[in-house]
Amino acid sequence: MTEQLLSMRAGEVQVRPIIADVSAKLVGDKVEFDLEWRKEGDPGGKASPIDVAKGDPPTPIHFHLRDDTRLKLKFKADAEDAMWVNTTGCPPAGAGNGGQISFTSSSNNLLKVTDANSGDECTLYYMLRFDGDPHVDPDGKQHPPYEFDPIIRNGGGGGDI
Repeated sequence: MTEQLLSMRAGEVQVRPIIADVSAKLVGDKVEFDLEWRKEGDPGGKASPIDVAKGDPPTPIHFHLRDDTRLKLKFKADAEDAMWVNTTGCPPAGAGNGGQISFTSSSNNLLKVTDANSGDECTLYYMLRFDGDPHVDPDGKQHPPYEFDPIIRNGGGGGDI
């Protein structure tokens, strides 16, 4: 198991990243997404939303994409474009970090961010965004981008990043 160390004012704290498994599949002509998450090293997965407990320090979140479509989905290349975040409602209408997320990296099947979990308890509404082959869904919407909008429940009080 890989442990991630984050520097905190009181010294070094070991933080296990959250592993968020995002799956994409075609149901008819519609792309459907699902998310299960766990702390690194824990067995099994929990359904969305992701919970970051009150008092937890800044926590890395690693989103792993499993694409079971024929559309060659991949995270947008720019991490800030691959995840849009806000605290006011779902889905986010544009780019942002919700005052909580710092963007680390994005590659085809892996997006890495850190959740500060700072301040008061809040809900982070976010949208994961993907590129892929062109596709028109049953509602007539043109893709890409492909979008998935789960949430993160932040307990707060964890510190700043």
